[in-house]
Amino acid sequence: MRIDGRCPLSVGSLPSFKETGSRLLPFSLSAVPGTQRDWLLHLLSLDDEPPHTCRSTDVENLRRSMQMFAQIDVQFGGNQALEALAAYVTQDVVPLLRSSRTEKVEPELFSAAAEIYLQLGWMTYDIGADGLAQRYLTQGLHLAHRSDRAGLVVASHLLSALGQIAFDSDRLTESLNFARTGLHTAQHTDSPRATTRAHLVAARALSALADGKGAATEMSAAEAAADRTGEDPEWDCFIDGGYLTSQMAGCFRVLNDPGRSLHFSQLSMETGSPSGRQAAANTVYLATKPGFGSVTWREPAPVPSRPPKWRRA
Repeated sequence: MRIDGRCPLSVGSLPSFKETGSRLLPFSLSAVPGTQRDWLLHLLSLDDEPPHTCRSTDVENLRRSMQMFAQIDVQFGGNQALEALAAYVTQDVVPLLRSSRTEKVEPELFSAAAEIYLQLGWMTYDIGADGLAQRYLTQGLHLAHRSDRAGLVVASHLLSALGQIAFDSDRLTESLNFARTGLHTAQHTDSPRATTRAHLVAARALSALADGKGAATEMSAAEAAADRTGEDPEWDCFIDGGYLTSQMAGCFRVLNDPGRSLHFSQLSMETGSPSGRQAAANTVYLATKPGFGSVTWREPAPVPSRPPKWRRA
């Protein structure tokens, strides 16, 4: 809809009724019949309503929304829902962060908001906006800090995500430091997936640093963590057998071990999701000419002596 054929009319551009009420009405409120007058007075009072108080139900809605966006991200990639998530953060998450809340609700609110910012950062990274993605992830880390122990799991994931971005930008020492900080954070939780992810980011960084022995140690630790049972949030369910073996395939590819890279890529295709970013990564690994790699690995890592639980099931 356009006004005088030039500028589009948007809800956000409209002034409040309080600002324009007297100018728009060509009559006095005192002359309006009772029912209409009461309604107009009600409109005038809308801007004076007290601020929203965040409750536990609002936090649960945040977590359900996070789960929905995470599922879309895993299956179709972050670019498919980034615009919707950014609008959700602006219109719903930020107002909740500015609202009043009880001491009991506050840690859970900041923890849930940190999860949303983790998802927003990862989706933004999918479209190649590395700097903006790091900004969102860092904001999420600040929110996790304000949530005390309730935010330790998401804080570990945020640190691992920052490590992954640093790795892809060839800032390998920084990537390793992020991974180790994420691992230290995960050790204060009962989250096997957060631990697994941190070990794998460290393994990727060590592989690129030509530390084959260190990478092998981290991969073995990641498998051991994946074998454990614990308490993990629903949104990190993408960290499964397919994710683990795909990341290991990436390590072996960088370490110039095409045989093991091919083995773990095929294993990931068999155990992981048939669609999404992990399947795309596996397709790249399988299509890569054997022998391609960025470094020469002089000390091969041992193949695990027994398959983890997810592979034995």
